[in-house]
Amino acid sequence: MPTLYIHIGHEKTGTTAIQRFCANNREKLEEYGVLYPSIGYQDFVHSSLVNCIHDLDNNTFLEFFPEGVDTEPENVWGELVKNAASWDKDILISSEHFISRLREKGVEYIKAYLKANLPKYQVKIIAFLRRQDECYVSRLSTLSKAGAVQGVNFWESEVLNKNIYYDYYTLMKLWANAFGSNSIILREYDRESDVTKDIQSIIFKSGYDLIDVKSNRENTSWSPVATHIGFKVNSICKRMSVVERRNKINKINNLLYEHGEYKHTFNGYSLIDFVLAKRINEIYHDSNRMLESEFYNGNRIFRELNDSEYTKTVSHLSDSDIIRALFKIV
Repeated sequence: MPTLYIHIGHEKTGTTAIQRFCANNREKLEEYGVLYPSIGYQDFVHSSLVNCIHDLDNNTFLEFFPEGVDTEPENVWGELVKNAASWDKDILISSEHFISRLREKGVEYIKAYLKANLPKYQVKIIAFLRRQDECYVSRLSTLSKAGAVQGVNFWESEVLNKNIYYDYYTLMKLWANAFGSNSIILREYDRESDVTKDIQSIIFKSGYDLIDVKSNRENTSWSPVATHIGFKVNSICKRMSVVERRNKINKINNLLYEHGEYKHTFNGYSLIDFVLAKRINEIYHDSNRMLESEFYNGNRIFRELNDSEYTKTVSHLSDSDIIRALFKIV
């Protein structure tokens, strides 16, 4: 029986790298027995499959999709069926918005549609997960890039109130209820590892060599200081477009990384302190234990939090510190 692998995310776990790799190596993947189809609006990712059913749980479509794209589920998901009609081996589809945006109604739609239209395929759900404090820090960078005008305190309340975005057991249980606990494949995301090799180790049958690829990180997080500056700029320069703000902070971020002054002035700073990181992990402790018990053979999925990971925070930097340092490098 062939397998349909649905790589559902999570966000901030190298999903763009996986998707670009798969899109750029379609022919080689097919040679190895895995189809990575081109479906919908974006060629390299399958967010169109999410967009067309996004309104079931959210009453609207994905905000970044342009007007005029096909939002009829039968049409969009029908593209997957058409691809499968001329392919009798495994298929991989990928979008981080499967896990971050869809809830019970969306997942149930997928279950019913696949059962009716692709009955010969067994379904496997792949999720890369990141320890909650690290996920939160990376999310802050994304929010700053996206132009969020709310301060860090606003988003801190979100993570501390056990938001479902960080409640991995609840998220995975939705998919397990639809496709069975045995369908779930979990991996810890490690920023230093190569996620393209991780995904290959899951989808390839034994005996195939991994496809080597040079690491080319996309959609990487800003440095803590650049993220901190971004939130300040967003709150002050509201008349400036989000794109213009992001482009300017991107330049600052690149300067911070490239210029030697960064190592002396800004190196070692983090967005949150150890106390908050510990508190975040304590809040999701029970969720993680249930996740491990049901979907990870009872093993620990995340490495332990170490106080050396969070030494000094950007809150210790004054605006004058930042301005003086930036004036030295621009």
